[in-house]
Amino acid sequence: MKRGKERKGNKNNIYIYNIFYYNLTKKSIIHFINIYKILLTIINNLLYKMYIHFSF
Repeated sequence: MKRGKERKGNKNNIYIYNIFYYNLTKKSIIHFINIYKILLTIINNLLYKMYIHFSF
């Protein structure tokens, strides 16, 4: 009886862990995309400023 309960508990813990891990990865991917966009905008601004500076 005790062994069965322990197994059930472990199953639930693994399920919760999987949900948590999935949410964490989803959030980290979204954060990574946002950081990437910010970096791209900064790089574009720098290149644009350099282009204007050197063209005139």
